[in-house]
Amino acid sequence: MVAATNVLGSQYAIIAEDPGPARWLYYLGFALYVAIIYFFFVMITVKRGKPTLEMGINGVWLLMVVSTQSVVVLGTQLADLLSSSPRKRPCSSRCSCSSSDACSTSSRSLIFYRLTFFEMRAEECAPPFWISMGAVAITTLAGATLINAASQWELLAAQAFITGLTLLFWGFGTWWIPIIIVLGMWRHLYRLIPMSYHPQYWGMVFPIGMYTVCTYRLAQALELHFLLPIPQALVYMSLFAWATVMTMWLRLTLENSLSFTSKRASHEHALHHHRDPAHTS
Repeated sequence: MVAATNVLGSQYAIIAEDPGPARWLYYLGFALYVAIIYFFFVMITVKRGKPTLEMGINGVWLLMVVSTQSVVVLGTQLADLLSSSPRKRPCSSRCSCSSSDACSTSSRSLIFYRLTFFEMRAEECAPPFWISMGAVAITTLAGATLINAASQWELLAAQAFITGLTLLFWGFGTWWIPIIIVLGMWRHLYRLIPMSYHPQYWGMVFPIGMYTVCTYRLAQALELHFLLPIPQALVYMSLFAWATVMTMWLRLTLENSLSFTSKRASHEHALHHHRDPAHTS
């Protein structure tokens, strides 16, 4: 909810060049973020009968990182409209980004621990583990956005720290991609689990697209032009992943519709046959 709201706000700010709806979407996204993130942490703290680490940790936990960084990205894009203080604007964005970095590091450590020291079944190696890459991708995007804005904000003028962290997260995301690809091949080609539609597969599409965007923005921010062939190729992979998941969803929807229609027709035929006087006599 949070990421989708802020992504739509970024579309208004960048594509439509209309800051009005973007600003209200930012307020909505920030309010949703505050409500959900604190309710979630309080709830899991006081919860009884908590799951074990083996059963309870996966890439979905990193949605809190994705949501935080989406607030940072849109907030930085709208900084001049959201605050009149030249020091408050970069401070709030940088603090939000830092808190997200801390959550990202701790959550990813637990996920890495779960993958390496607990038995992993093929059924558990699901698309949400792609979010492990998507979280560092949107962190990279947030960092690249702050780097681009550093020349306008005195507080961010010493951007070496931001640059180092941004490159760190981008490097980790790049390192993670071959692992999740091989795990996916192990799941579907070796363990022969069929690739049927599940809403979790959208959790695979978003990280691929986000990695494409963050690499492009990083190359622009740091003038690393040798990185540009990566997003130029991955944009087609992102479209292919989206089209594949959308096709699986349409196929499932069509099959369910035909099955429902067939069952309804069969039921109506049986009911009509039962009520037919000629049949009764």
